[in-house]
Amino acid sequence: MKMTLRTFLLLLLCAGCSSVQAAEPSAPNPNGGQKISVKGEPVTPLELERVLTTVNTFLAALRSGQNAPGYDLLSPDSKKTESETQWNELFDQMHDKTGKRLSSTFGFALRTDTLPNAPKSDYVVVGLKSSFEKARLAETIILTKVDDRYLISGYHFQSTDASKQP
Repeated sequence: MKMTLRTFLLLLLCAGCSSVQAAEPSAPNPNGGQKISVKGEPVTPLELERVLTTVNTFLAALRSGQNAPGYDLLSPDSKKTESETQWNELFDQMHDKTGKRLSSTFGFALRTDTLPNAPKSDYVVVGLKSSFEKARLAETIILTKVDDRYLISGYHFQSTDASKQP
């Protein structure tokens, strides 16, 4: 079996974490139905490791059924606009519509300093393809670099099932 260096690095970085697995770098960009164009560049292996640490911790919190899953992973700016109660309600509603998370597959990671309707910052946009009991979703997690750590500044999802919308 021939393995590219890129695939090998992704597998190496994801070894031991069942939350995100390596896959082809293509996934829908869930953004509430609005098409956006983001110019960016690939993340470095060290950045990817740091980003996936945050993403896997977030996904583990979602799977565990914690109250306000991953709220401690939100960037300070996001906490100013999203209360812990609002964050929890978002994921309660999502869980009611999608059911239990079964799996998530890594789609892509892109570094950029510019996002529509957002201040200039050091962002990494991560795309996942995820399966749930009642739906399949394309998820986008936007992370911001804060003090050499990546924290969540946005979360979006979109159904990839043509007949079902969560």
